[in-house]
Amino acid sequence: MAYKRITISKLEAARRQLDCALELWFRDGDDVSIHTLASAAYQIVHDINTASGSPRDLIYDTFWIKEEHRREFVNAVKKPANFFKHADHDPDPNGSIEFAPEMSMAFLMCVFEELRQHGERLTRVQTAFLFWLALHNPRVLKPTNVVLKIVNDLSSAKQSSMRSLPRADLLRAILETDTKVQRSRNPRIPV
Repeated sequence: MAYKRITISKLEAARRQLDCALELWFRDGDDVSIHTLASAAYQIVHDINTASGSPRDLIYDTFWIKEEHRREFVNAVKKPANFFKHADHDPDPNGSIEFAPEMSMAFLMCVFEELRQHGERLTRVQTAFLFWLALHNPRVLKPTNVVLKIVNDLSSAKQSSMRSLPRADLLRAILETDTKVQRSRNPRIPV
């Protein structure tokens, strides 16, 4: 029996992990899975940046942390993801951890930005995430962000209506709109 094989780059793996985490996030999926995928994707882009000698001011490399405290800081940030993936240091099956699922947002945003810095194109779910950020947290985006400009061009009523949508409905609406736009650019595919 021959097993299916795929060839995949590190950046493609990070993109897939990011997109899967975002899809789970949009659908109010499991917080542990979202965090595990987001932190795994982040680890890939972090390692690539470190190897290239040009780390950016991201989570593990933030310029805000003194070097003598960096190891302690990084260990604290990595603790939930390591707990979710490993049991070698603490094999107690009843062991537990308390974590803030909101931490995943930082990993998601950093992976998103790093993939963009490496020339990766936005996927549809990434575009939807940017749209959600522009609607709910516009101050985190640069004023030059194209999606933020699109949201700002919408009427206040339209923005309010979209803001009130559950995340899964917003994702569905954006994916449907994106599909219609793609079809309208290709006359062979009926709209």
